[in-house]
Amino acid sequence: DEMKQLSEIGYKAIVSEAYDPKCDITFMAGLLDLIKLHDPTSKQIWYYMLNEMGTSGCVDNRVINRAVCHGSKSTLDHIDATKLPHVLFVLLHKVPPGDKLLPPLPDDARYAVAIDAGLLQMSMDMILRFESLYDNDLYRRFLSIIEGANSIAFHPKTQKAIARVDKAELRRILSKPQLHSLGRRNELCDKIFGTIAFFSKDIAPSQGPKPNFGGVLETV
Repeated sequence: DEMKQLSEIGYKAIVSEAYDPKCDITFMAGLLDLIKLHDPTSKQIWYYMLNEMGTSGCVDNRVINRAVCHGSKSTLDHIDATKLPHVLFVLLHKVPPGDKLLPPLPDDARYAVAIDAGLLQMSMDMILRFESLYDNDLYRRFLSIIEGANSIAFHPKTQKAIARVDKAELRRILSKPQLHSLGRRNELCDKIFGTIAFFSKDIAPSQGPKPNFGGVLETV
């Protein structure tokens, strides 16, 4: 089975155990390190491999943490900006066991790791930095990621991760004028920022999408 083979490759350490038995960096995590070092053409290949391996289920905490941290880097280029959101969606969702035809569902443990790594802050930062590159397809991908977090906000691991979020930092980003302007111009961004605004409160987030970003912020 090709997916099983991909998963086995992705979980292998990048250094032979005979050389360094303490190496715990998997091939999948190593790909994210390679992305930082290569030209745009090579990056496209690495992102494709990340997407395929993520789809095969080859995902652990280190891979998710590295992906979110990579999205927070100031050195991102247009390839990172357009490919990373799709990879993040794959990493954070899991196909239900027993039926590969069902759509992937948000995973509690994976989202908890991503939120702890700064997923919410990273999403807003990338949207603001690369607004000129993004279209509604990419905004929908970000929205699906943020709504995924909202849909499992009361699951035990995700709930604890949301409670640990730096609420003041979220509110600082949400107060940026350019973010308000983008929310007014684009309904998808309005929903993204509105949902994150609820995460910035010192109360448990509620279920469902949160449109009307401007109205939400008045109560934050």
